[in-house]
Amino acid sequence: LPAEQTLVGVWGDGTGVAWAVSSEGNVLRWDGATWTIHASDLGPLFTVWGSGPTDVWVGGERGLYHGTGASSAALVFAEISLPASSTQITSIWGLSADDPWAVGTEYDLDMWQSYGRAFHRSGDGAWSTVALSPDLVACSHVWGSAGSGVWIAGSRPIPEAPYYTEVAVFRKRGGDDFSEVVLPVESGGYPLFMKPGWLNGAVAVSDTSVWLHGMTVGSAPRFWQG
Repeated sequence: LPAEQTLVGVWGDGTGVAWAVSSEGNVLRWDGATWTIHASDLGPLFTVWGSGPTDVWVGGERGLYHGTGASSAALVFAEISLPASSTQITSIWGLSADDPWAVGTEYDLDMWQSYGRAFHRSGDGAWSTVALSPDLVACSHVWGSAGSGVWIAGSRPIPEAPYYTEVAVFRKRGGDDFSEVVLPVESGGYPLFMKPGWLNGAVAVSDTSVWLHGMTVGSAPRFWQG
């Protein structure tokens, strides 16, 4: 690997080419034999996803970037303007090139507040904000499948203990709006600490099986399956 890279996201295009992003603001490309830095100076990056060899998206501290070109090796990454321009993008996913989703967190430094944000790109190429829940302070993951729909996870303060946050999961299928999916709270122990605290990863294994992994509010590692 190129030296001094902290890799935080990876995606393969199905042809043998793989892409990775780093905290140092670089997009790396694997051509089947060698990793090279393909694009740089994009600010700390968190996530990468694409619909095919010439349609790759990356997100990070400065927002969202789209890589397009005549071939995978010729991709050029351009910054995309989003409705909430100060949003850090932490996760990207889509069913196709015409249906990508991106989520993250918008920071209001004047008010010392953060807000979970979700965005969807329609077929005409325009990005719009997606309504979830007004009490979200961050959005961390977006994933899904054709049959199970689109899933988004975020975090919000716990009403009885607002200095702690809990996981909030939302799901949308077809033309429906997003609705919350309540994760189970384990029995035993102090109830507050048994709530789902945050997610480290999420995936739709199939249209009928979704897995989450993360921690409870009390920092105990857990898996959840739906």
